[in-house]
Amino acid sequence: MKRKSYDDNQIQKLVEKLPSIEDKQSKEQLYQNIEKRMNDSRGEKPHWVVPAFASIAVIVVMIMIIPSVWNSMNGQFQSLGGTEELESTQEGSSADSEGENQSASLEDSAKDKAITSEVEKQQIGEEAVDRMSSSKSDGRAAVYFDTQAQIVVPVTWMSGDNVAEADLKEIAKEKYGLIAPTGEYSFSPEEDSLVVEFPNEFRAEGSATENSIVQDIQWRAYAEDAREIFVRTQDGNAVNLGNRGQVTQLDTIQEASYIYQLFTSATGERFLVPVPFEGSIQEAVRELKENLGGTSASVPDSISFIEVEGQSERLYVRVEEDSWKSPQEKVTAIESILLTAKQYGFEEVQLEGITPTEDSVFAYDKPIPVPELINPIQP
Repeated sequence: MKRKSYDDNQIQKLVEKLPSIEDKQSKEQLYQNIEKRMNDSRGEKPHWVVPAFASIAVIVVMIMIIPSVWNSMNGQFQSLGGTEELESTQEGSSADSEGENQSASLEDSAKDKAITSEVEKQQIGEEAVDRMSSSKSDGRAAVYFDTQAQIVVPVTWMSGDNVAEADLKEIAKEKYGLIAPTGEYSFSPEEDSLVVEFPNEFRAEGSATENSIVQDIQWRAYAEDAREIFVRTQDGNAVNLGNRGQVTQLDTIQEASYIYQLFTSATGERFLVPVPFEGSIQEAVRELKENLGGTSASVPDSISFIEVEGQSERLYVRVEEDSWKSPQEKVTAIESILLTAKQYGFEEVQLEGITPTEDSVFAYDKPIPVPELINPIQP
């Protein structure tokens, strides 16, 4: 919309038409009001003054406080840093000390292992083997059977001289899975003979009991190198041994032939046991590779006997070997040959074809004496 314009005459006429205004105040009143308004304007303070002063005061206080606070905090930081550094140093020292101790311990352990390893190598070669014979001459001979009383197991207690016979029987049963023969009787070695004494009222009940008692006595006499066996009651009379009737004397093991086979008991223990065999020493050695009833071959199929020949008190055995599964298999085979040779009256065995020619158990390039003891065990 276009704005309307006025000239001076028109403006004057418009002003004349305005209503008249009368001020009823006197001049004195007007003067007083004007003076009062002027005085009030002079005394009024600006609105920004108080906030400004407050801000300045805060700044001043902060300037005074901050250095003190900063110094205090800096001291705490330095103290904390020193503590951490000390702890770190202590931990480092402790770690170094512990590391040195561990290093020393490991070094000592390594030395111990080296010594132990050397001892083991001297005793058992590359791995542990169970010896089932011994060249020692001292021990406590005993005879037990499998749980069916079919297989005789001669053993030698290597300690336990103060252990009662009944306790040894229990140990043999629980630990080794072997059963003692029934019956009460005592042994009395006398020079080249063995005297066995029974209670006066003794009588063997059944063939199994009779056979186990006779085999027990015979193998005990064999361990004692007795050439004769005498049996009697406490009164000196003959003993009733069932099918054998009234007996005063028994045959010795030396009058029979045996080979030694491998037997594993109910508890997993392994023994070399005598098995009756009729034949020459050549046939007996080769029979060691066969499984016989409740026993297993003591010589593996990988070994071939090329020559077996008796030369006076020495048995000469030449073999051809393919491989041994383990040192245990090798030692068991050699021990069974030695024990079988002993059963046939030989005192030593010369082996040829065994490689290497020496290990921690035997030296195969020299004659090996037959063992003194069989199946050494501990209570």
